[in-house]
Amino acid sequence: MRCHPRGVHHLTDAECIASQIHEATSAPLEFRGNTLNPRLSVGVTIAKAGQNVDDVLRDADDALYAAEAAGGDRVVVFDPDSVERG
Repeated sequence: MRCHPRGVHHLTDAECIASQIHEATSAPLEFRGNTLNPRLSVGVTIAKAGQNVDDVLRDADDALYAAEAAGGDRVVVFDPDSVERG
């Protein structure tokens, strides 16, 4: 998978980079005679106009929670329709 060569401009760019990180950290590791199978869950979002830092971090945390709830070891993009906020 090739990501945008000049950084993150759209949500798909952020998802691409997160997927590359996930893939790069998924290979089994040998440590002191044991095989370790790392698992990485990633929640992805990008700031929208008018969002403050707390809102962006909350959205990323919600996406991370969704990744873990789906079994972990995956990349999930924040979906505003999947959360209830009051």
